[in-house]
Amino acid sequence: MHDKAESYKNESLSFSDAKALIDYLASGWSSHMPHTPNQEVYISFFGGEPLLNMRLISKIVAYIESLHSLNRRFVYSMTTNGWLLDKYQEYLVKKDFHLLISLDGDKYSNSYRISAGGTQTYDKLIKNILYLRNNYPAYFEKRVLFNAVLHNRNSLSKVTQYFVDTFGKTPQVSPLASSNVNPKYLDDFNRMKQTAETFEKLDDKAKEALIKQQFFNIPIIHDIVRDYFLNSGNVFRSYNELVFGQDSRHFQTGTCTPFSKKVYLCTNGDILACERIPSKFSIGRIVGGKVYLNNEEIASRYNTWLGLLSKFCRSCARSTTCNQCVFQIDDFPNNTACSGYLTHEKYEELRKQYFSILGKHPELYKLIFENVILT
Repeated sequence: MHDKAESYKNESLSFSDAKALIDYLASGWSSHMPHTPNQEVYISFFGGEPLLNMRLISKIVAYIESLHSLNRRFVYSMTTNGWLLDKYQEYLVKKDFHLLISLDGDKYSNSYRISAGGTQTYDKLIKNILYLRNNYPAYFEKRVLFNAVLHNRNSLSKVTQYFVDTFGKTPQVSPLASSNVNPKYLDDFNRMKQTAETFEKLDDKAKEALIKQQFFNIPIIHDIVRDYFLNSGNVFRSYNELVFGQDSRHFQTGTCTPFSKKVYLCTNGDILACERIPSKFSIGRIVGGKVYLNNEEIASRYNTWLGLLSKFCRSCARSTTCNQCVFQIDDFPNNTACSGYLTHEKYEELRKQYFSILGKHPELYKLIFENVILT
């Protein structure tokens, strides 16, 4: 349904490209040992469906384990549809993989997820999940999480209750990705897209359940957290800010600084800042076993991209709490209209709504301060 998904259709990552990137990073790790020993590095596998290429995954893991003196602790993770869990669960448990299983709720809620042969995946997936839980209960409790996508066949409250009742877990929940939708699938997307549940319109029982189990996944609560933390005057992005004061300058938009959190290697050798970014915004490439990354060129490209929105950012009341990644704006850079732009008048109206919700639900204040960490 999305353009990015079709860019790599039926392609597989080569081991030589994966090895080249690992060697490149390992060289940097060896020459810049961290002050903190055994710093964690996550090696994550995405798809498509990564379990379809388990031979490559096991080869990459074995190569990483053959490296020594990097002063790093490697953690393996995977996002999977669970279709082949029964076949590879022993290996995943042995290597202590962190698993994120895609499941949208009960059978009807999950009915958009179908196999290559056009059949429903729910029954087989549930069988595989229960098989994993029964065989490795400690691993299941510690390492298995679920991700549900909201659409017109489920809801946040319904999905949450399903996972709590069925697995004793609270799922990660996300809306259908609305950026870079292929125009030929736009009608299907609009039909499937769910209008978010309005928190204030839920009944008291539903509110109480969501606050207890999913408060940070409620869009309005997420916005309250970001606004309160980042505009409170008590949040500092670094020790320098704490000691010397906050600099009025900041990285525009909610776009991450490249390589500050992730580096993503595509099946065709493109290097991106993360897995959610369209391939046209690649910032490097692997060719013939060699990594091509030019820091000055990357900085220049980012400055150009962010500069396209600078005039909007300067007048936007939300500029210090913005979470809009520029690469998630439809048809960027041809289109620079940011859906999150707010005038100061509109922002004041929004803040009144925030305080009204906190006033009606004071328990949220305690939950936020005891349970939320912003990174």
